Amino acid sequence: MTSFSSQQLQRQPTGAERRRAPRFAVQIDAVLHANGTSQPTVIDDLSVGGAGLDLAIGIYANDAVEIELADGRRLPGQVAWWLSGACGVQFAEPLRPDDRLFRAAT
Repeated sequence: MTSFSSQQLQRQPTGAERRRAPRFAVQIDAVLHANGTSQPTVIDDLSVGGAGLDLAIGIYANDAVEIELADGRRLPGQVAWWLSGACGVQFAEPLRPDDRLFRAAT
């Protein structure tokens, strides 16, 4: 019989609970650069530390990426997770809380 300590049985935090910064719903068209390719994508949530993307194909967790905005600005980061064409990207450098991207929040 296997025994478990109370510490081993503690509930693990969900993704939302692990996040350090609030996320905001946005719809921002962008271009995702990864693995020598570029593809259109949509930023659908945003925080100072990262972004959620839709339409992200052919990338994997831990891939280095750049998100290019319509004005040419590029946000380098790393893929934290990928699932069925959506992914989370952790920015290499956090955004400022007053960054203009947050004005697109719905």
